[in-house]
Amino acid sequence: MSERISSAGAVVRARLSRRQALKAAGAVAVVAAVGSASRPGAVAQQAKPLIVGRNIDDVITLDPGIAGEETYTVVLRGCYDTLVTTPADSTKQIVPMLAESWQVSDDLTTYTFKLKPDVKFSSGNPLSADDVKFSYDRLKNLVSQASYLMDPVKAVDIVDPATVRITLNNPDATFLGSLCSANFGVLDRKVVTEHGGTDQLGAGKGTDGATDWLTQNSAGSGPYVLTGYTPKDRITMSRNASSWRGVGIDDVILQSAPDSSALQQMLEKGDAEIAWGLLTEQLDALKQNPDIETASTPMLGFMAVGFTCDPTRNKAIADPKVQLALKYAVDYDGIRSLRDGALTPPSIIPVGLNGALEPGKDGYTHDPDKAKALLAEAGYANGFKTMMSASSTEIIGGVQDSLLAEKLQSDFGEVGVDVELDVQDEEIFRPKYRAGEIETVVGAYYVGTPTPYDLIDAWGPTGAVCVNRFKWHAPNHPATALFAEARKTADPAKQAALLQQAQRDLLKDCPFQVLIQPVFSYPYRNDLTGVVANPTWNFDVSTIKRKG
Repeated sequence: MSERISSAGAVVRARLSRRQALKAAGAVAVVAAVGSASRPGAVAQQAKPLIVGRNIDDVITLDPGIAGEETYTVVLRGCYDTLVTTPADSTKQIVPMLAESWQVSDDLTTYTFKLKPDVKFSSGNPLSADDVKFSYDRLKNLVSQASYLMDPVKAVDIVDPATVRITLNNPDATFLGSLCSANFGVLDRKVVTEHGGTDQLGAGKGTDGATDWLTQNSAGSGPYVLTGYTPKDRITMSRNASSWRGVGIDDVILQSAPDSSALQQMLEKGDAEIAWGLLTEQLDALKQNPDIETASTPMLGFMAVGFTCDPTRNKAIADPKVQLALKYAVDYDGIRSLRDGALTPPSIIPVGLNGALEPGKDGYTHDPDKAKALLAEAGYANGFKTMMSASSTEIIGGVQDSLLAEKLQSDFGEVGVDVELDVQDEEIFRPKYRAGEIETVVGAYYVGTPTPYDLIDAWGPTGAVCVNRFKWHAPNHPATALFAEARKTADPAKQAALLQQAQRDLLKDCPFQVLIQPVFSYPYRNDLTGVVANPTWNFDVSTIKRKG
């Protein structure tokens, strides 16, 4: 990136290093070569590859049973189908995908799905209930970062080849929405088992024999097949001739850019047709370009600062009173100004989902004097030191993690806390963050499903983010019972009231603070149509076409 971290932890603005500049030029040249090879007059417009510019350093795997972070959403949406989904421009409605119909029992514990007939995987194998059961059991038994999605499920049963029944441990009014997650993409059982995949209990290693293969290939019924992934370079997909969904452009390349400056250059020169991951000021500048249009949607998620509860990592940060002090130290108005249209949700349910708290009514406000008083009560009147970790490349809704860390460094410094920044490339930052090897950290999360439980299950008192990353496990927290009660409440108004009370309880002592709810924006060349921003899967490449 165009930033460096000094030994003292300060962020130093700099021009691209020679190595970075060469890398940027190389990325543009590679894309230009792909584009020029596709431009003979005899080749139809739709036959040219669609080039999506994107820093793909966050990719660890493209296995649907494991994949997380951000880039995977577009790939999995292209290569796999889920039982149900939402319309591209709305999260308020659930519509059929692989399931042509479904029934939910009165007690909200049994969901029965009738599969769409004549669906084939890219292999040519027909879809059956056996594939659905295999995919869901595998998701659960891998015990990966995505396995929490199966926590509510007691059993997946085959009623007949075209019917699958899912029985839950407890009533759950939100489960249908959870099934929209890309991690519920249905896999071709025969192909995955041939490559070492398993759905057996005890597989729980976080991966299986098929994971590496599924990072280079796909085994779905989606409109595309994954044809390759080169770390830090590109992801390629081609049309699946067996798909029941059509495509507008036969081939798609997610071409990596080393930084947002190179990404903007690629878009303006036409070497990329969509840019995914630009900063706010770049998005604003592109509004003046007549060749560029932008698809935007409110992000259903947030960026947050998290604190370790492990005193062996940092005794001061692990103190709940210190964490409370730092929540008052944050300049929320200043952070919100980093992105036009951004909001400051008080807690983990973002504005736009049922149960969100009202910004400005609940939550914390900027109060440095109160922060200093709380630090003094905790025995740190003279401050203390901490290391703040962040990704050097992740940009969420126009806001860069490292710039947000810079802002927090300044805010915390005003109350006497000396913050050293540890800003690292994704392959260094992400494993450390997942393992909880942090003191303070800038993290982000947005929904993969149109339900607040995607966030609650990860960031709630028993969620993986709190337990594994912040080392905070509070199964008896008052919010836990309220979240559970809301989950089995079908009435939206009653559910919202329970969710709001749970969040108010959570706000009192959770080891993190939500900072900003940005806006997702995808600038694209104006000869494209069908670019629709979606808060759960970013955009669907299969709907994109070229004019003419």
